[in-house]
Amino acid sequence: MSERRAQSFAVVAILLLFCTSCGVVRFIATHDYEVNGVSAEKAAVWNRELQQDKDYVVLIHGYGSKSSFMEPIADLLTDKGYRVVNIQYPTTDSIESIADIYITSVLQRLDSRVTTHFVTHSMGSVVLRYYLQRHSMSQLGKVVFVAPPSHGSPLADLALARWLRSGFGSGLLQLGANNDSFVNSLPKPSYSCYVLAGNSGYPIFSWLISGKDDGLVATDSAPLEGCKFKLITGVAHHSIVYDKRTLDEIENYLK
Repeated sequence: MSERRAQSFAVVAILLLFCTSCGVVRFIATHDYEVNGVSAEKAAVWNRELQQDKDYVVLIHGYGSKSSFMEPIADLLTDKGYRVVNIQYPTTDSIESIADIYITSVLQRLDSRVTTHFVTHSMGSVVLRYYLQRHSMSQLGKVVFVAPPSHGSPLADLALARWLRSGFGSGLLQLGANNDSFVNSLPKPSYSCYVLAGNSGYPIFSWLISGKDDGLVATDSAPLEGCKFKLITGVAHHSIVYDKRTLDEIENYLK
């Protein structure tokens, strides 16, 4: 391990120990379950007033985020006439629980005759990939994975992260880059998909990742076999969602 990487690990270790011991990580990563845009009442209205030209777009955020993080995408697609469903979930749960409990309950409210697209960020991509592995959708549209840990992140493999499992929750630890990790056990997508990735890292965290990265995920590990891919240069793991180029790519791909 290089001296720079060793120093980075030490700094990360101290920060994580402090944040976990104070409950900061769990506070940030645990959110109330919330769905913006599709209450049971609104879903019923949508279903009664079925219009085939108004597709659904379901948004799924990543670890430690909230539905508000996806609002730039939600606002754009709402303006373009899509019926947007923005899901918020507790990110400390396991991938399986998030998909089986929170995602499933939302999708069951939607009219199965209407095309449903998805836009995910980070861990949200893994949640969706797991869901689609277990559930068939007759009207599945297109899927956009933004900054996905398609083949995991070495940060999730750190021994320290596993030691602090109670603070991080199990979902994050399923994103390891090892060949036998949860994310690497998922099959390749069999549906239309598009991966958007950044290449501008974060100090300290990027020093723990080999090669170019977005601060949390190695850039060359983002592509998925069978998915279209585009690199959004100069953006990091989170800022990619707010970049106009990202929004333009999402809009154009879903057309």
